[in-house]
Amino acid sequence: MMAHLRRRHAHEIYEKLLKLSPLIGIFGHRQVGKTTFLEQVCHTYRTFDDMETLKAAQQDSSRFLKGLRKFPAGIDESQMCVELFPALKEHVRKHKLFYQ
Repeated sequence: MMAHLRRRHAHEIYEKLLKLSPLIGIFGHRQVGKTTFLEQVCHTYRTFDDMETLKAAQQDSSRFLKGLRKFPAGIDESQMCVELFPALKEHVRKHKLFYQ
């Protein structure tokens, strides 16, 4: 197994946080493994580095979120789509029981 694919300390923290909140932000310096981590822990992974994915979220964020079928879902480079954040808040509000 390659070194960057080993289970990291962040896994335990992530699992605890996921029990407390349906939304978790992962922040860090460049090249520290944020994307690799998301790919490992999320059932559904999307990145806004992909222009089609970004456009879909910008055009209709609510529809984009409904398309994330398997959870947990990871959205990489979310800062590129400011329209996503109000839609996330509303999605969680409407689906409270799903996240409890």
